[in-house]
Amino acid sequence: MPPFRLWADLPPELLWLIGDSLDLKSYASARGACRAWRRALVPPSPLLLVLDDARCCHAYATSLPARRSFDLKAGDIRSRGRCIIGSGNGWLALYGGQRMISLFNPMTATEITLPPLIYNGSKWLWKLVFAPNPAKDDFAAVAIYDMHRLAYVTTGAKRWVVLDPLRLGGGDQLADIVYHEKDTVYCLTRYGDVHVWRNKLCMVTLAPPTRRCVAENEVFVLRYYPQRQPCWEVVTNLGGYSVFVGRNNAVSMFAQDVPGLKGNCVYWIGDERGRDQRGMVFDMATGRSTCCLPTIGVVPGGAPQNAICWYFLNDMVNNHNNNESSDPSNSFGRW
Repeated sequence: MPPFRLWADLPPELLWLIGDSLDLKSYASARGACRAWRRALVPPSPLLLVLDDARCCHAYATSLPARRSFDLKAGDIRSRGRCIIGSGNGWLALYGGQRMISLFNPMTATEITLPPLIYNGSKWLWKLVFAPNPAKDDFAAVAIYDMHRLAYVTTGAKRWVVLDPLRLGGGDQLADIVYHEKDTVYCLTRYGDVHVWRNKLCMVTLAPPTRRCVAENEVFVLRYYPQRQPCWEVVTNLGGYSVFVGRNNAVSMFAQDVPGLKGNCVYWIGDERGRDQRGMVFDMATGRSTCCLPTIGVVPGGAPQNAICWYFLNDMVNNHNNNESSDPSNSFGRW
């Protein structure tokens, strides 16, 4: 029997023990070894990025399917004096001292330094999204800047381009942005208005939804129908998909193919006294939000947790022989 068949025939129980001892990069690599290993080891994504304040803000990536935490040894983010303002495709957007902005990959310890964002002395920077698979010679990033502006930068630019302020209603401000395919950015305001910025050329404002009073931990999901009046309609299911929103680029994932994931749910970051704290899941069937992970056991020792964002990665690491598209657990898309 060829040697590789001996590895493929290891019992799942032994593979589980092996997987429990691996860091995130090695775990993802092990899943790419062969189909038998891929079936035995559940996918690591989606993960919740958690900082352990009791250990100098050490970073952990907590896997919902695996129900375990991976120590991000290359990602002790806060010790770098920077905060996380974005996440996507295995990368983190960092912002910190001297207004330095970078894209950092904890799996490979690769860092792409972006130009500092300086405009009229303002320092307010809430969230940054970027094109998938960035490289030092090929990247594009867009940020919420100063509550009512967008700023963007692309490869080769020495400075960010800061756009004119959006025309928002009194007291309104930008609350979230999503980088979509073909250089399209969707912008959501605090009052629920949606603006679309396409190809760095124009900003289109969609018809605003009817404003609602939302109770604490309540979530409304609206679908846009441009040919209807009203254009926005409340929906009660997502066709088996679940959506992950927060300081990450929003992602949708078909829940049936991912162990431990609930369909027709919105996964979000709970807030306590103005500080991100917990990973929450809103069930559209029940209309209730609950904590999606136990408070004890997610971070080693059950230390105080500070949830930052959802973290997704392509778990094909150091392996080019496996057919990634054959695994439905990786068939997630932008929302």
